[in-house]
Amino acid sequence: MASWRWWYRATMVSMLYSCILCQDFLIPDRSLDWQEIQIGEKKFYRFSHLRSVTSYEVKISYPATFPVAFYIELVDERKANPRTGRRLLNTEKMMFATPEDVEQFTLYSKIAVEVEWHGITWKQNLTKVPVVYNIHVGSVVGGIPFECLPHIVCVLASVCFFLWMALRHEVPW
Repeated sequence: MASWRWWYRATMVSMLYSCILCQDFLIPDRSLDWQEIQIGEKKFYRFSHLRSVTSYEVKISYPATFPVAFYIELVDERKANPRTGRRLLNTEKMMFATPEDVEQFTLYSKIAVEVEWHGITWKQNLTKVPVVYNIHVGSVVGGIPFECLPHIVCVLASVCFFLWMALRHEVPW
């Protein structure tokens, strides 16, 4: 009987704790699709499974039919100054690097996403509709997202091959 009560209390406490936090976890190289946020709302995401001394890029993409502006901040609860992102068309990006003590970083750091109205809409009452967006955390190598590296290698190999084919009769080896 006591074990049943303990299990019930543990379940209720964990459900209450997860409802109070209301935060999703960002895992590298996995995207959270179909996230929703209201205009003027701020949503927080915690990190999970980060590697130490690694660079990451947080990317938010959203439909261009909503005239909104997303703002990303890397908020460290131990520091007062947050880092903000940069905008490229309808994608907001921010890069950061993890320190050696990645456990402390994941414990005290989080991503804050905020959306503001940024233009004139063609449809009435669109400001009351939640904005749908995707958020993605990816590893970065030398400022280039890791998932782009195979494409870059293929392009460079193709260019080298075509140069070799074009110049093999011109240059004596």
